[in-house]
Amino acid sequence: MEKPSKTWLRIFKITGITVLTVVFLLSIFVSFFLKGIINNRLKKEINDTFGDFYTLSFENSYTSLSWNGFNIEFEKVEFETDTANKFMMMRYPAVFFKTNSFKIDNINISNLFFDSVIDLKKVAIDKPELLFFIPEKESLTENNSEKSEESAIKNIQVANFELSNGNASFVFNRNLADTLYAGKNVNLKMEDLKIDLNSTENIIKTSKVEQVAFSLNEILLSPKDSDYDYRIDGINFNYRDELLQCFGVEITAKRDPYKMTLENQFRKTIFNISLDTLNYQSGNFKELKDLSSIKGSALHLVNLNLNLVRNKSIPLDETQYKELFHKSLLNLSIPVEIDSVYLKNGSIDYKIHSDKELQPGNLMLTQLNATIVNLYTEKSKRDVVTASFKGVFMEDAPFTFQAKLPLNDPNNHTYNGHIGAMKLTSLNPLIANLTRVKLAEGQINRLDFEGRGNQLKNWGTMRSDFEGLKLKVTDSQNNERWLQSGLGNLIARKKNRGSTDNLTDSVEYVFERLPYKDHLTLYAGGLIEGFALSILPKSVYNLVMSQ
Repeated sequence: MEKPSKTWLRIFKITGITVLTVVFLLSIFVSFFLKGIINNRLKKEINDTFGDFYTLSFENSYTSLSWNGFNIEFEKVEFETDTANKFMMMRYPAVFFKTNSFKIDNINISNLFFDSVIDLKKVAIDKPELLFFIPEKESLTENNSEKSEESAIKNIQVANFELSNGNASFVFNRNLADTLYAGKNVNLKMEDLKIDLNSTENIIKTSKVEQVAFSLNEILLSPKDSDYDYRIDGINFNYRDELLQCFGVEITAKRDPYKMTLENQFRKTIFNISLDTLNYQSGNFKELKDLSSIKGSALHLVNLNLNLVRNKSIPLDETQYKELFHKSLLNLSIPVEIDSVYLKNGSIDYKIHSDKELQPGNLMLTQLNATIVNLYTEKSKRDVVTASFKGVFMEDAPFTFQAKLPLNDPNNHTYNGHIGAMKLTSLNPLIANLTRVKLAEGQINRLDFEGRGNQLKNWGTMRSDFEGLKLKVTDSQNNERWLQSGLGNLIARKKNRGSTDNLTDSVEYVFERLPYKDHLTLYAGGLIEGFALSILPKSVYNLVMSQ
């Protein structure tokens, strides 16, 4: 075998030495110079874009290069925002946070140098203490006249963003004592986040993302200028699955509800609300983000409890016209398209106080289940909203109620329902401050009703099957007036009127609400009038109900 010539050996030796020298020089360049060049370029681009609006300080930082890009890790980080810069606040969120670990992996070097694009594979923030500052819109619009310059960084692209096990709070500019706490386990994951920094609009509105999932617990809000405290035990949100879940929701009056009813010039409903579970399956969260529409396939509410308090001694605002429920829906600022709303095992406890009565009137609905369908407000999709309810009435009788509310004809509506067997005395809390008449004895076997209405009037028909009725008339101190009670029992019907075919005779009623009273008054007033006409002659009814 012929040996290679000395010339070829020399060529191989020179080539090998050259390659090794280049590799050695490149390693020195990468180790001592390139990381610094990339780091300085990154700092310059960020500074040219955000200036002093954002400030990042840290105790330690580590940088490294890999085939996939440039990596940075910070330790004991403090991130701050200059909230005095109103112009920048119009476009960028005001965020403060502290964390022991802040990692940025695989910054694309070519995109940074040649396209002014920060393209990252992953950002990870572990156990941060977060604070978000919420400015007033008015203070931002005042600075809207300033000229916007083109951003040095065109956009930021993040393949994966992870924030884990954090705590967060939101502080409102109008009152620094108003803080929303998300106390524990704040977790956020985003995929394919793209932020356009050259847009003149707020980046939260213009940014795009393929997936967002977050969860947080123990949310508390107690605004100083509000009558209520707000609490949510937990929230889960998944953008891809278009699912929002809330658990343990409470809205609680800060003071005694009855006393709060006396603090307003006009009559106002004071409420306490609790809800075990809310599941909202959206049809398009993107449109909700843009505030262009609300679309959902289903909203499920489990164990919704409403405690409502009003005081009829406080006057109503007679200058305020109250629309029907479905007409109010059409007046919303953005279109709504929700297929179904479901309520499971809810309750309503509605008390109406009066300074002339010892006891408030009280409506109680328990074991309440409901289905509401066809909530479509866009003109091309409007249909008849059908609301169906069933439960227990006044803790004694099963009941059903169904209303049909045509959105194409919002001045009209129809309804029907029934109340099952119950003691007549169970109605006394409901009529406590409507009349001096109490129901002392008797039984309702069944009560059926149906009706139709327009904006102000309710025309209905009721069949009341009852027996053993005995009345009691009282004074303002709830003491019985024996003479009036005796006369009342002579006049009132002891049982329902039956027709020749053994069916209960129907009673027709007409009720008209005042324009400043609501849709509920239209239904409730008609039903109370229908029942009163079933047990009393018309002339006696007019006398008794006017007292």
